[in-house]
Formats: sequence, structure tokens, C-alpha cells
Amino acid sequence: MKLIIDTDAGCDDAAAILLALSHKDVEIVAITTVHGNTNARQVGKNVLRILDLANRLDIPVYSGCENSLIGDNVHAASYHGKDGLGDVPDENQVPETLLKDKHASVALVEYAKKYAGEISLICMAPLTNIAVAMNLSPNFDKNIKDVFIMGGNIYGQGNATIMGEFNFVADPEAAYTVLNGLNRHNLTICPWELCLKSYLSWDWYRKYSEKGTKKSAFMKKVEKVGISNDPEETNFKGYVTADQTIMAVALNPKVVKKDAFAHCSIELSGKYCRGQMIVDWRNVQGKTNPKFRIIEELDLDIFSDMLEASVL
Repeated sequence: MKLIIDTDAGCDDAAAILLALSHKDVEIVAITTVHGNTNARQVGKNVLRILDLANRLDIPVYSGCENSLIGDNVHAASYHGKDGLGDVPDENQVPETLLKDKHASVALVEYAKKYAGEISLICMAPLTNIAVAMNLSPNFDKNIKDVFIMGGNIYGQGNATIMGEFNFVADPEAAYTVLNGLNRHNLTICPWELCLKSYLSWDWYRKYSEKGTKKSAFMKKVEKVGISNDPEETNFKGYVTADQTIMAVALNPKVVKKDAFAHCSIELSGKYCRGQMIVDWRNVQGKTNPKFRIIEELDLDIFSDMLEASVL
């Protein structure tokens, strides 16, 4: 399985990347970075830090778009810290010169052409890089094998806004471009409601973050901004996963317990609904929009085992 991971490298992205790296039968062809949890250049440094932790600095990393398609910029510093990884100092200081000079969207187009029909694209961030790649090459979507996206919402439960999920709200035009342009694909979406539903107990999290390995210690340190020292005091019922969900689905089909298929698009206007994913459950639009696979429930036993194995 060949993967390209598009990421804004916050803490959940870090866990998802470690999850992919733990699967020896998976080849990570490249990692591309984009604005989101922090700026794209810092995201690149974060990815290098994660790869260094796993002794995988051989994987090429490309920095991408610093802003949305229309120039807006939304970051998640309140949750992930200003640097995206909890503002924990990088002791090793991996040289930034390891980042490739080529723009991420150009790299996406070139890799898709080189490995036509082989690449699974894992999208864990605002979809700006992907939208730009689609505009650069009319064959981009034909060359990609399948696409996995963590983003959007299916019941109007937002996090970045009242009605919108962060990755789509951060660049609604890019999300619209991707969902309405990749219509020849197997496209799978893990929405925000699935993430909320797929929380793991705090007892489980303590075991996960105290394995006595460098990886588990790293995750515990960088997640402190989002998880207080007394996790029971947080608003969530347990450890809420986000990008880990889509990576698990891409790596192991058995983790999916329930899914559905529906036409989807993005609301581009409105005071409250801009960036919200619109799901046509009743098939009102017929064939005008593509049908996508929406993951509604995970097998949490399989999921939690995968996450634990990723930090050993």
C-alpha cells in the first residue's frame, strides 16, 4: 500500500503518522504539509520531528499552501499550541533544510503521475494542497487510487464554528473543489461526529501515554495543551481522536463497524453554515454530486489496539 499523507501536523496528526509508520506493509511515499493547526512551514518542521522520533527521516516532506484559496488563515493554537505540537521544545532540532524545495501541490501531481493508480491519499488537514493539485493537473484525480479525508460533519455538529468542522471551515472553497471534483474515486470521509463518538476512556489513555517508550512519552508531552493534567475536567467524555480515525480506516478495513453512502457538498456562504458539509441523505440531487463513503462507527477494540501498537 502506497500512501501520501497531507497534514497540518497537530497532535492528532502526529498520532496518525505514527500509526501509519507502525505498519511495515505500508510505504509512505511522501508527506505534504499545509496551513491549519499552525503555518505550513512549522507543520513541515513538526513532521520532521515526528519522522526523527521514528527514525524515518528518509521520507520526503514538502511544504505547501500557507493560506486558504481565498487568502484566509485559521489556526488551532488554542488546542494544539502555537507550534502545533503543544509548544514543547524540540530537543533534537532536526534541520529545516531537510524539507524539500518543491511545493507540496506540485509534488502531489508528480507522485500521482509516477505511481498512477497506486497512491492512497490521506487528507488530515484543510484541503488546499489537494485543490491546487487538481487545478494544476486535469489528470490528478484519475491518477489517484483512492482518497481518505478526515473532515466535515454529517449532523451539523461543529467545532471551529457552530455548524462547521475545522478542516473544511479553514478552506471551504478547497473542500468544495475536492468533494465536487474527485467524482471518479473511492472517497471515504471520517466526519467530526465520528471522532466524538470514537473517544477512548481516560484509563486507556493513561496506558497509551505511559508505555515507557519514546513515542508514548512524546505523545503525552505534546498533548498536554489539549489535555489537562486532570483529564476528567475536560469537556470531552474521554480521549477524543480525530485524524487517527481516518488513518485507521485506510490501514485496516476491519476497523469499520458501520458506514453509509451519500452525496456530499460544501456550503460556501451563510453566517453560521459556511464550511459545513451538506449530506444529501434523501438523494434529492440524484447524480449531480458524487456519492461518498461516510464512516459512522468504528470497532473501538480494534482501533484502540492499533493506536497502542503505534507507540511501542
